[in-house]
Amino acid sequence: MIDPRVRFWSPYGDLLNGGPYSWHILDCDQRRWVTVTGSAKALPDDPDAIEILSRHIDQLDPDVHKITVSDEGDIVSISSSPKHEVGWFVHYPRYDSRDVPNTGHTPLTRPQMEEVDRIGHSVDLVRYEDGPGKSQLGIFKYAMIWLHLARIWNEMQIMMALPRHELIVPFGRIVLDDVEPRILGFTVPFIPGGTFEENKTRPFRFAWLQQLTSVVDDLHLKFGIAHQDIAGRNLVVDPVTEKIRLFDFELSAKIGGPGVDKHRNDIDGVIFTIYEILTLDGHFRSIPHWEQDVKAIEKMAEWDVKIPIEAGNGGIKKIRSFLAEWAAGRRSKAQNGPVTAPSQLDWPGLPPQTPVPFMSYPDSDDERSRGTYHPGGNRYVKNAIDAGQHVVRWERPPTKSLLANKENQSS
Repeated sequence: MIDPRVRFWSPYGDLLNGGPYSWHILDCDQRRWVTVTGSAKALPDDPDAIEILSRHIDQLDPDVHKITVSDEGDIVSISSSPKHEVGWFVHYPRYDSRDVPNTGHTPLTRPQMEEVDRIGHSVDLVRYEDGPGKSQLGIFKYAMIWLHLARIWNEMQIMMALPRHELIVPFGRIVLDDVEPRILGFTVPFIPGGTFEENKTRPFRFAWLQQLTSVVDDLHLKFGIAHQDIAGRNLVVDPVTEKIRLFDFELSAKIGGPGVDKHRNDIDGVIFTIYEILTLDGHFRSIPHWEQDVKAIEKMAEWDVKIPIEAGNGGIKKIRSFLAEWAAGRRSKAQNGPVTAPSQLDWPGLPPQTPVPFMSYPDSDDERSRGTYHPGGNRYVKNAIDAGQHVVRWERPPTKSLLANKENQSS
């Protein structure tokens, strides 16, 4: 189930002088956009609009695009008019088997997957057939909004390009739309047991630290890429091998390329991660990543360790000593200039859109753009439909109603 704290996201709003204020909100559970409109007093900022929408969202009909609320947050009116639909159209890249590496698996389409759980924003747990009589649980990552399409494409291409590695969660399947052969996202195998962020009870093994530094070294020095999101939430323990596996390459980039962010340094990320796993203290990374200072952790005389450490390897003293020596060696190597990766990964960028002209929705409330001709570019779903483009629909019932149906079926 999606954490209620991250169920809603509001990337923008229309705030008119003197009101009304309108906030456009994505509900990651139902995968739908709803606009909340009201006075500046009722909706001074997006968290206020999200709080009000959260009270009503599961009772709204699926075709409602906009609600207008009173200063107390009660619904005054609703609209199901297409002109109030604010979802952005996503131009998914067309699939061509000649353009992708041979992963050994044929693509899936959405109807071939059964939803098992909703994990987070554009991340679901699914089940699909992986051969005759063989059921596979997988994590399905997809781009529901165009802002995230490039990241999903980047992660998918990196995972397909990476050779199989015992410390990296392997690639699963490309997922296609069932109407047009367009790439919506991909799957990776589901590994039970929870991430280190979720499972905070298992004793920590010194070998896991060695494995984490080893896989980071391989990514940097062998494959020439920076992960840029090393964290406990992106690490699991394989129940078969009892070794860690790293996943989530959404922010990864070629070392030396334009996508590398010096504030997301993987060396620092390893230190932060081990500290957070052992102490359950995440406050050093609760601030923007460009303000985080790993030296505050490295200079601490003692770590307040809350998780048991497996006996026989020197405990926290050995862990900190190993970490310090590894980090010093890697930082020293970096000062000597870039290293030529012997197996440098390469992958194609997101293909450009084929320009499709469209007309701004002729019944739009926005007088500035009503009926305006555009030769191409980003557009709302309503404009894409008017232009004759196929729109992938993501809407689904709320988790609350699905749980109720399951209870009724079992009773």
